[in-house]
Amino acid sequence: MAYKKRRRLLGSNALARKLNIDQGKLVEFERQGLVKPKRNGLGHRIYGAADIERVKYLIRLMDEGHTMKQIRELASQKSTA
Repeated sequence: MAYKKRRRLLGSNALARKLNIDQGKLVEFERQGLVKPKRNGLGHRIYGAADIERVKYLIRLMDEGHTMKQIRELASQKSTA
């Protein structure tokens, strides 16, 4: 029996809890243009699988000690590669 891969969508609160980060950091990433989550009918942020992987990458860069300027540069290089 073939199983369809379920698309997992998370709201910002659920994603922040899952990644153990402050929800404000997700908002900051969006303000910086580093991630662009979709919005549901109520205007709440909805993160898909690609968004979640992107946020994980951004957090990894932060954990490595990169500044926000460096993170923007590295993230733009990754998105154009």
